[in-house]
Amino acid sequence: MKHIHEDFAELGQRVLGTSEVSEIFKRMATDANLRWETSEQMLEAVTDVVRRAESVAPEWFGKVPSVECAISAIPEVEAEGSGMAYYMPAAMDGSRAGTYYQNVSHPTERRVYDLESVAFHEAVPGHHFQLQLALEMSDLPNIRRMTLFNAYAEGWGLYSERLAFEMGLYSSDTQLLGMLAADVWRASRLVVDTGMHAFGWSRQQAIDFMATHTPASLEEITSEVNRYIAMPGQALSYMTGRLEIERLRATLNEKLASDFDVKRFHDEVLGSGALPLDVLARHLESVFAANT
Repeated sequence: MKHIHEDFAELGQRVLGTSEVSEIFKRMATDANLRWETSEQMLEAVTDVVRRAESVAPEWFGKVPSVECAISAIPEVEAEGSGMAYYMPAAMDGSRAGTYYQNVSHPTERRVYDLESVAFHEAVPGHHFQLQLALEMSDLPNIRRMTLFNAYAEGWGLYSERLAFEMGLYSSDTQLLGMLAADVWRASRLVVDTGMHAFGWSRQQAIDFMATHTPASLEEITSEVNRYIAMPGQALSYMTGRLEIERLRATLNEKLASDFDVKRFHDEVLGSGALPLDVLARHLESVFAANT
């Protein structure tokens, strides 16, 4: 977590004029200039983000979905109880497109810097690529096209947030603050989940740790800690998946050197439907063995 705080200090100096991490977190949580003005502004911004990602994707993927990701506001009747965004997969018969839903209610309470990292995770190149490509694999049994393994699915989502940085998709330092906020959130819950379930931490200890180490609000932290209490290990699987995908990529890159093709790597990671991580590792080792 230390290196993420160091990145915060560097970015915070550029965006907010301070390198003090606690002050950066306070400003991220309270600065009205880091909030949206209108719902229309939010929806227009996220549409631009997803379309930019789709336009760059062929440079990083050999195969992309045959249909673009639809974008919609979360219906008003659902918005109050919903999170900031989610992805709804397409219907198997094609009657409903895969759609990224953005919560645009109460825009002046919503943080500008969250927009891009969440869109890259949920839409492109994240879950839309992962789930839409699986649906288009008509030669696979339906269970292979629809089954999810959480570490694989959410690991790909987290990997996509950082892949978007490699792809040059983050539009500003402010949006990079959002990428770091997501990173430090995932790192902190590795600590508090294991703290509570393996080392006897209290609920309040977990809340206090996240309040110190992340820019999230107390309401968000409390809700998430309650989730970790009820679902031990579920949140850990996100980072487990991301780290394994990154490890496999680094290992193959080292073995293949100049023969390593990142487009082929991404195609193979997404090319068999959802796989348990050990099966994914064996699959990649097998398909790339001919190049070693």
